[in-house]
Amino acid sequence: MDVAASKFYGLDKTYDLNFKEEKNDGSQKILGNALKDLYKSFVSEYPIVSIKDPFDQDD
Repeated sequence: MDVAASKFYGLDKTYDLNFKEEKNDGSQKILGNALKDLYKSFVSEYPIVSIKDPFDQDD
């Protein structure tokens, strides 16, 4: 799974899961620990072998 998390990592050091929406109200922003937990839930549900670029390089 290639996440490319730096594409949705913001200056406020959060990951905006709704970054592609035109009317984004910021309600889907999460911290790195929450993103890690989201990945863990994916791994427990799906046969994911690896996760590429799961976080921003500065996180």
